[in-house]
Amino acid sequence: MIVLGPTTDVRAVAVFTDALRGTAPVESSDLRKLSKAVDTLQSVLNEKLEEQEMFNAARQRQDEVGSELTDAEKVSLNRFMTGAFTAGTQGAIWSSMVMLILGLGVLTALRR
Repeated sequence: MIVLGPTTDVRAVAVFTDALRGTAPVESSDLRKLSKAVDTLQSVLNEKLEEQEMFNAARQRQDEVGSELTDAEKVSLNRFMTGAFTAGTQGAIWSSMVMLILGLGVLTALRR
């Protein structure tokens, strides 16, 4: 789990669950486990927040670029990108077929 790390500490889960329900831990070892669980959870939440902020910034840049284009330009750009992707894919397939035929030709010539 997020709070526990690679090994499962059942007592830490119980302490964390009790703390979420409003029951404070009594033993000092339970306090340490709870503190460690909360720190780990906080670090994971911070990482997720940074990822979300990065995603939002990228989305905002994308929206800024997209807002400068008219609908006709967007359609034209979409067609161009689709054509470029299709041509690139077909080129890769044809080149692999040519290399296969050449390779088979070389192997056939070497066997003779």
